[in-house]
Order: sequence, then structure tokens, then C-alpha cells
Amino acid sequence: MQRVLRYILLSIAVLVLTACGGGGSGGEAPVAPTAIQQIANYAKDGGTAPTVRLYAEAGVTGVTAENLSEINAVVADLTYAEVDTQAEVQALADALGVEVDTTPPVITLTGVNPQTIELGSAYTELNATTDDGSAVTIDSSAVNTSIVGTYTVTYNATDASNNSATQVTRTVNVTDTVTPTFTSEPNATVAENQTSAIILVATDLSTISYSIAGADSGDFDVNASTGVVTFKVAPDFETLATYSFTATATDDSGNAVTQTVTISVSDVPEGQAPKKTGQTKSYDENGTEVTDNSLKDDGFYKKGTTPSYTRDDATDIVTDHVTGLQWADDANVSSSSMRKQWLTTTNYDTCRGQNGQTQDTAKCTDTTGDTATTYCSTLTLGTHTDWRLPTIEELVNIADRSKSAPAIDTTAFQNVVSYYYWSSSTVVGGENYAWVVYFNGGYGDWSFKSNSGYVRCVRDGQ
Repeated sequence: MQRVLRYILLSIAVLVLTACGGGGSGGEAPVAPTAIQQIANYAKDGGTAPTVRLYAEAGVTGVTAENLSEINAVVADLTYAEVDTQAEVQALADALGVEVDTTPPVITLTGVNPQTIELGSAYTELNATTDDGSAVTIDSSAVNTSIVGTYTVTYNATDASNNSATQVTRTVNVTDTVTPTFTSEPNATVAENQTSAIILVATDLSTISYSIAGADSGDFDVNASTGVVTFKVAPDFETLATYSFTATATDDSGNAVTQTVTISVSDVPEGQAPKKTGQTKSYDENGTEVTDNSLKDDGFYKKGTTPSYTRDDATDIVTDHVTGLQWADDANVSSSSMRKQWLTTTNYDTCRGQNGQTQDTAKCTDTTGDTATTYCSTLTLGTHTDWRLPTIEELVNIADRSKSAPAIDTTAFQNVVSYYYWSSSTVVGGENYAWVVYFNGGYGDWSFKSNSGYVRCVRDGQ
């Protein structure tokens, strides 16, 4: 009886629309022809049933997932001409007494809220669901796990009837709970009568500040940003040979790690003799070893102060505990690509008055440009910027003639080539020559200032 009554109502609706000009090709133009034609084709031929979206595209309201099957059943019983306009299909929906879906979906977060993520970790989306199965649109673009802070993730949804859910948000807290890690050694040995102590180094994902406390910390200054620790007053071995303090590295989030540091001071005898050359045997002019003590050379006397070096692997700096000098020992010291001229080619030609240049002997010592002197004066190593090219006396003083190829203490000086290195000393009477040290045998010689040689920079270390 209900089915018969339904068709009576639908027939009346169709008759009314036909009387008003609806239906057939003489009716009003369809609101959405393509969608209406698909619905009419379903009435004519069957096939794929219209969807809620298709009805909406045709301008028909009130069709939902709940009543879709019912209205499709009615359309299937009609002809093409009876449903080929928006007004005709809308009349069918209205005659069925269909209610428009005005209920928005409800979003429910899955997982915790707020969500906590460790600094530097990857963000993991915890997702959300809706009560009617509508898709959830998630925007987490604001989250930056490389910066500590509080971020908001938004969740939105719209159902098939274009009802929008109330936006839901999740708070994401990016926190830093990991303490820094010290990578610098806890112990260091330094020469007396100079102020360098140690460089504190720690790693962390955020900025680190350094401090010292306890024990002998009052005898030191520390640069909070660089970790460079120096004596306030140059230490004296005879007064105190060992110092200790507690170093602390603190990151931006207040996470801190401590390290007990011990600084040992080595003795540098005042008025000391020159360093031993390392030569222990004597040879004549033919290279034959002399064993009768007739040659009074270094191999006979073996006198002088025993060399003492310490290498800081973190900074690539070697400290000479006899002279107090500090030597650069980074990879550039042995790199062929870092060989430098003592003078630029133009200055050398002017010094000599050659290759079209008017002679000016002042250019014989003009080390401006891309030269060994300029390289050292602009070098930054271990936070130090006061590097210079060594004198011939300083350079030959680190040679060890008990060794060859290279003739140097390779435990301390790990970057070296068995070739010549520039000194800052000009050969007297030969302004176009400079002294060099060949480290294949550890001997001094000279070279044209226009040649390219290796460079090992030095600083006073005081």
C-alpha cells in the first residue's frame, strides 16, 4: 500500500511539473546538464547508479548516503523524459519527504594530546578519525623538530553534504632533554711561563656555553662561547705543577654535563741550552762514519736540552715545551695545493728588474698578495689568529737529525712533507733568496723567493 501511495505522489509531482513546462526537450535548460543526463540515462538504461555527489552536481538537495538507494529505486522506475531536468529530480526528492543532512562530522584525535618529540627527532603523525567516516585533512606544516618550542597541528573534515566539522587541534611540544657530550680530553700538559691551558669542546644540537668551577678554577679564565681556557697569570712550574677544575657544558635548554679537567705544567729551565739536534753519529765529507771521536760535532757532544712536544689533536697545534712556541700541524701543512711563493711573481720581477719591470729593491721584502707570509698572518687555527712565518732559527730548531724523510718528530708533527719549508728570513747579500729547511734531512738551505714551498706557521704561545 505504501509503495502504491508513493507512486501516486510521484505521478502527481511529474504531472504538475509537466503542466508547468517541465520535462521533455521543451522544458527549462538543466542546471547541470552533464549530471542530469547521467541521472536520466540511469532511468533509461540502468547501469551505474547515481551517487550523492552526482545529485549534488545536478543541483538536487536532500540526497544523502542514507536515502540514496531509495531515490535511485524511484528513478529507475521512470523514463528518461521524466527525470531529465533538475526540477523533475528535485520534485522526486521532495515528494519522498527526504530531509537534508545538516549534521557535521565529529573529529576524534588518535594518540596522545599533547604530543612530545625530542629535539632533532622525526615528526610522527598520530592521525584522527570522524564518526561518519569522512576524510580528515591534517596540517602539520608548522612543526619544526630542529627548534625547541610548542607547535599546533590542525585537523579538519567535510562530509558528502558539505557539512564541516569543528576544527580540532593537537599541541606538539619539541623538547630537549639530551645533555651535551664532551669530546675534548680531560687532561692537558702545558709549558710554564705562558697562559694557554686547554680548549673545552662539547657537542649538542643546540648552542653550548662553557663554565668552570671548584678547585683551582679561580686561576683561570674561560670563554663561555668558545671554551678556550687560559691562565690568569702564567704558571710557574716551581710554584705549582698541577691544576684541576670542573668544566661544565650547558645547552640552550639547560641540560648540562661536567668533566674534571687536570692541567699539568711542564718545567722550562731558565737560561737553558739549545735543543739537542738529534745527531748521535759523526761522518766525514765522504759520508763515512767516524768512530774515533776526532770530529767534534753534534754527534760527538750530544749536548743540549731534550726536545719536548705535545700535540693537541682537537686543534692540530703542536706545543714546543722547550721554546714555548706553538706550531700549526693541520692538513694544509702537508698539502701540495697549499704551497706558496715567498714573493708574488710581480714583486719578484720588480725586485730583480726583469720581465719588463723597473727594478725596485723594496719589493724584495714586500710579502703582500698570495704569499707564505700572508697565509700565516690570515690563518685561524685553534681560535688563534696571531700566526706568523717562522724565522730560520725557529724552523731549523724543530728538525730532528736522528731521523730522515722526514727529519722531524712524527709523533708530534703528523703533517709533514720531506721537502723544503719557508722561513721568514732573507739571505743576507741575496735579497731575492730566502732561507728554507729541507725536512728530508733537516738541514737549512736557500731558495728563490719566486719558488713555491710548503708553509708551517708558528705563534709565540704566550
